[in-house]
Amino acid sequence: MTSKEPKRLPSVKVYEVVVGVDYSSPSEQALQTALDMARRRSGSHIHVVAIAEGYAPNMSEDLTADAKAAFLAEAKATLEAYVDQELARRQNLFNRRSIFTIVDFGDPADRLVEIAKEVGANLIVVGTHGKGAVEQMLLGSVSQKVLRHAPCSVLVVRAEPEA
Repeated sequence: MTSKEPKRLPSVKVYEVVVGVDYSSPSEQALQTALDMARRRSGSHIHVVAIAEGYAPNMSEDLTADAKAAFLAEAKATLEAYVDQELARRQNLFNRRSIFTIVDFGDPADRLVEIAKEVGANLIVVGTHGKGAVEQMLLGSVSQKVLRHAPCSVLVVRAEPEA
């Protein structure tokens, strides 16, 4: 009698989604869009990212390493509470253990792109305020910069007009 080699199951690739939040209405919509998309794909991970604009090493020397760590810990707790609130408010059935939160200092667009590379993201989701062309040229745009430099697909979620 010959023994057959057991059938190997195809490896399941985790679908990695990075979503940038700044606690604005457009970023709230981006988070909900990311959750809805990931919920439709089994094995999805969502990395919710909040970046404090600025660079910690260039900050005042009065802001010690302990203070920076305390700031990041508080920012992480705020982000965790925000994610929990959004899940509860929308009665989202997504597995909370598959949602990771990341807080950091830096340029928001640069850090979103770097984090997407680090986690092997399949998709980045960002909100946009829908600013006019002149305002975007003068101020720049996180979503525009992410679109230009992202290592993966990018979904830009436009803010819904307020009623």
